Amino acid sequence: MKRLLPLVLLGLLACTLPTRIGQIPLPTMMPTLVPQPATLQVPSGLPEAKLGTDKNPFILALPPSAQPAPSVLAAGKILTALLEKSTGYKFVSVIPHDETELVKDFGIKNAHLLILA
Repeated sequence: MKRLLPLVLLGLLACTLPTRIGQIPLPTMMPTLVPQPATLQVPSGLPEAKLGTDKNPFILALPPSAQPAPSVLAAGKILTALLEKSTGYKFVSVIPHDETELVKDFGIKNAHLLILA
């Protein structure tokens, strides 16, 4: 029995080996993806008016806050009024919920100016 077991195992192993090299499946070549440069897609809903006008005001981003205090909202209105008076351009203030949203807004031109203090 001790001599028969190695012979049976060797026979089973020999049955699983391919008889010719051509029968061994070769790995298929996968196409390599070439990185493409990122293209900036401008949202189609952007106004065509000149920046700083009533139809396309400058957007002033205030420090991010999930729940801004009324005093911060009031300060934003006062600040935009002072900027409008001294420059002649139109401004609106926004308060993003977090830093990620703020960075995203700058990327898609939903914010033009930033105040962090």
